[in-house]
Amino acid sequence: MPLDMLLRSQLTHIRRGMARSMLLSRVAAYASRQLQGVVCERLGGDPDSDRNGEQRLIEVLGPHISTFVDVGANVGDWSARVVGAASQLERGHLLEPNRAACARLEERFADLTSLRIHPVAAARAPGTIEFFEEPGCGETSSTVAGSSRADAVRREVPCTTVDAFLGDEGIEELDWLKIDAEGADLAVLQGAIGSLSAHRVRWVQFEYNGAWIRAGARLSDALELLDDHGYRTLLIHPRGLLDFPYDIYRDFYGYSNFLAASPSSRDALAPLLAGAA
Repeated sequence: MPLDMLLRSQLTHIRRGMARSMLLSRVAAYASRQLQGVVCERLGGDPDSDRNGEQRLIEVLGPHISTFVDVGANVGDWSARVVGAASQLERGHLLEPNRAACARLEERFADLTSLRIHPVAAARAPGTIEFFEEPGCGETSSTVAGSSRADAVRREVPCTTVDAFLGDEGIEELDWLKIDAEGADLAVLQGAIGSLSAHRVRWVQFEYNGAWIRAGARLSDALELLDDHGYRTLLIHPRGLLDFPYDIYRDFYGYSNFLAASPSSRDALAPLLAGAA
């Protein structure tokens, strides 16, 4: 028997023996959770833009940004950072179906004629969609059932796709598409396939977290979709932009952000490239 097959056989035998013990099984479950926590800390875990590498990314790409679309804008913190860094900004579009958050956006950016607020969700297909709206400007309001707080109110909201939105707005080329859809991020990407295949979007940023579980979405599907259309996807990290070896980390369902770059837009990322995760 080949050595690798022999080792796998022995490991299977050991695992089966350990599984007969309730104590060892519970220790293994506890250890698994702690080790998963280590992976999540390694790959992200910090939503603070000043610490997780996002602000540095915005500062580097800012001078290259004239148009952006912020899907899941909430109260506009990400958009405000981009506005502060994008010296050549011509137009920014903020999509947000939460009514209280939309009102806050209108108030916050009332003096910025370069920004437009759209009270819609983005999805895989245009039409209407169930939205679980948290009171106030709840950050985890979502179109994914079960991923929002218990006090979220379910309502129907209009939705569009990235492809349809860019067409409606007459946007031929988009510099930055940011997606923070609380678990529905993959669906938003799937609604942008036409634009991605034509490389009409230079950079795509999307959030990844535990809400993807309830959405039935996998990180591998997002990475494969982007790779199939010629995009290089990197992990946004305090160290910079890191290559993400999916075969090692798999779907870890911890908070993190990824950036995908079209073939013609990668040179601008050079100052941020920092090896592998």
